[in-house]
Amino acid sequence: MLRRSWKEFNGVAARRIPDSIRCSINPEGEITFDVDTYRKMGEPEAMFLLYEPSSRTIGLRPAHPDTSNAVLVRARHARSNRVVRSMPFLRENGIELERTLRFPYPFIEEKVLILDLRTAVTAGRGGIKKVRKRPANAREKRA
Repeated sequence: MLRRSWKEFNGVAARRIPDSIRCSINPEGEITFDVDTYRKMGEPEAMFLLYEPSSRTIGLRPAHPDTSNAVLVRARHARSNRVVRSMPFLRENGIELERTLRFPYPFIEEKVLILDLRTAVTAGRGGIKKVRKRPANAREKRA
């Protein structure tokens, strides 16, 4: 019998759980969420952007669009996603993003969409990717 030496994947596996909240943030400051989440929040026209530095958590709370510090909710795609543009908010709070992040565990608490940056993972693009393993000599050169 052949003995195998398995290495178990420890990352967060991509999956679509029915009725789950899907949300991401990109380096351009766009916070995107699905239309079901938008409906659960009462289909707000605008949102307040909140930040809790101690827990590195972003909150989005529904707001009236006439409020001066409320950010408008825009349709990304007519039937699917909504987006809130937040670049000034990210700058003000010192949040820098190199890549698009998705939040695997977002939830709504008292009408506030909670996004924890500590649990965010890099979002990949769809499609098949060819992954090459770096040659051993390339690793030695970097060290």
